[in-house]
Amino acid sequence: MEKQEGSDEYEDLIQRKITDTIGRQADVFRKIFDSMSGAVFILDDKPPYPTILECNRAACAIFGYERHEMIGKTTAFLHVTDETLREFRSLLYPAAEAGRLPFHLREFHMKRKDGSIFFSEHSVTQLLNDKGERAGWVSIVRDITERKRAEEAYRAVVQHALQGLAILQDNRIVFANQALLEMSGYSLEETLSLPPDDLIATVHPEDRERVWTGVQNLLADKPVSSPQAFRLIRKDGAIRWVETLASRIEYQGKPAIQVAYADITERKRMEEKLRRYSTQLEELVTERTATLRATRERLEYVISTNPAVIYSGKPLADHSDWYLTYISERVVTMLGFEPGEFVGHPEFWERRVHPEDLRPTLAEIPRLWKKGQHAFEYRFLHKDGSYRWMREEAGVVRDADGKPVEVNGYWTDITERKRLEEELAKSQRLATIGELAAMVGHDLRNPLTGIAAAAYSLKKTLGRKTDKKEKEMLQLIEQGIEHSDKIVTDLLEYSRGIQLELTRTDAKSIIRDSLMSMKIPRGIRVVDSTKTEPKIELDVDRMRQVSVNLIRNAVDAMPKGGTLRIASQKLNGNLELSITDTGVGITNETMKDLWIPLRTTKAKGMGLGLPVAKRLVEAHGGHISVETKLGKGSTFTVTIPLERRARVKTER
Repeated sequence: MEKQEGSDEYEDLIQRKITDTIGRQADVFRKIFDSMSGAVFILDDKPPYPTILECNRAACAIFGYERHEMIGKTTAFLHVTDETLREFRSLLYPAAEAGRLPFHLREFHMKRKDGSIFFSEHSVTQLLNDKGERAGWVSIVRDITERKRAEEAYRAVVQHALQGLAILQDNRIVFANQALLEMSGYSLEETLSLPPDDLIATVHPEDRERVWTGVQNLLADKPVSSPQAFRLIRKDGAIRWVETLASRIEYQGKPAIQVAYADITERKRMEEKLRRYSTQLEELVTERTATLRATRERLEYVISTNPAVIYSGKPLADHSDWYLTYISERVVTMLGFEPGEFVGHPEFWERRVHPEDLRPTLAEIPRLWKKGQHAFEYRFLHKDGSYRWMREEAGVVRDADGKPVEVNGYWTDITERKRLEEELAKSQRLATIGELAAMVGHDLRNPLTGIAAAAYSLKKTLGRKTDKKEKEMLQLIEQGIEHSDKIVTDLLEYSRGIQLELTRTDAKSIIRDSLMSMKIPRGIRVVDSTKTEPKIELDVDRMRQVSVNLIRNAVDAMPKGGTLRIASQKLNGNLELSITDTGVGITNETMKDLWIPLRTTKAKGMGLGLPVAKRLVEAHGGHISVETKLGKGSTFTVTIPLERRARVKTER
């Protein structure tokens, strides 16, 4: 089964791949590292002296220590004395500051574990971090004891003119021993007869200027670096690396140069090999650093693009909760808070969970410790002041003894899902209400008709003989029948589909007919500012019902009297009809349920007047809006487009 991004299995797979890749690279690095003949040390850059972080087998062999005896210590114990250590630092750090890296020290004294001192050659380069700053050193140390012994023996041989010896005078070779002849491939006669141009031609073209300048400076008694290495071109065309030691002498009464030669071709090959190894090591370190950086960037990308907020945490001592040690940046987008506000602060989370959800959520935490994973749902206070529904899924990491040591999980915003669930439940409730309304409406209308007929007959029978109390009773019966009939009408209207019969009319006519059909209490002053323009096609009976419901609602809002203002206007291609009262206004709590059927704050009524009005207006392609202020009154505005496609009927 394919593993999904963001799941624990997917993250484990990624981690294993990263670990395997790094492990294979580490094996290759170690093999190359340990195959190098020179002692290689990887050091940090901490003052006062660098600490050894890693070393290869050659380092152990050359210095006589076991690896664990060197790791974690500073390099001071490898130096002969504190003085030599300071001397080494005085050479390395100025070179590094001047950018002369890699740093090479051809000859230096170092100390082995057994206390013996040996000659060494050093090559040092620096390790840089992501910011380009020095984070450490890579130092290659070669034991050149044998080379030094050979050089000392060579000098002795030169002094006795036994090998690799030549005397130059007047830009010609005037003496050469057998060792030099074998080195160059020329005979003695050929060597002594070489003119200056042919003599310099035995030096590699890239080295000629340097060698020639050195000869001239030596003859002029100027300082010359010694020994010098250059490439010698043999008679057969082969190239050999030679190292020369030259000095100015008197030969047969004239200034001359005595030169001792040593064939260092193999050494150069080894140096080149070591250089390649050093380069490979540097490249490997660079590659590994880049790989780790790329891996980190990939993981950061996965986390940052995940729509969920990912976190890690540690259990509290009493296991009542856990505190976060990491949380992804996605929390800023989801909840408006910075990650640092959550990390290490469990109280920050607790203060923002909805009071009704905090205790039940905390009560579920023992299930997490028991089962190892659990899902929580609760409301969390967004930084903007609104609550968001969160689903939190958490998993426990245990130690070898089975004790919880870490909690990993993620949060997702399920506010929209909760809203849809609520809408679905509301739709189901409304569907049930509609079915109930249809049944109850038909069952109630028949007895109401009978009661109305009986009341009418009784009124006719009694005629003028009816006393005041009987008249009041008959009037109460008629009002009750009228009120009950309105409830039945609203129920049936709300439960069935709407068939519109359009007629050209205007707001003035509709409001006039509506007011004539109603009894407005004496304490309410009606100001009708409706107009006969614009004309509009409407279902007159339906819109009259809308206006009656809205006017009755306005009248009920003014139990102590007030002013009822009704106005109309043409605005942006619509007819706007506004009904304004000076009543008590509508509370925020009531506004939430204003259009929900069977929700009412009145002593009488079923709470269907406004929902029916809204449904009828929407059937005309319009809408109703409300503006209210507590203690000042409310304004209901009906907006219907003047030009519209006639809607034959609407769905329930």
